[in-house]
Amino acid sequence: MPLRPRWSHIGRSIASQNLSQSEAAKRMGLSQPDVSKLLKGQFRPFSIERLMRLLTTLGQDVKMEVVEPRSPRKKGKLTVEA
Repeated sequence: MPLRPRWSHIGRSIASQNLSQSEAAKRMGLSQPDVSKLLKGQFRPFSIERLMRLLTTLGQDVKMEVVEPRSPRKKGKLTVEA
């Protein structure tokens, strides 16, 4: 699942609030180097749950929705939308 474009909302939120990396780190409870990693698209060290919490800390709403498939299949699919 390609996370990079979806989680880029973290960087956009930081920029739109004119936060420095240090200020964003303090708000999100991260170190400044961790914020730098996020802004460079390095999301692997962070769980999806943690990324969602970071988004809500920055004032973003996060929506998770479970839907019935259009056609029957053995395995469902996971889609992340922004």
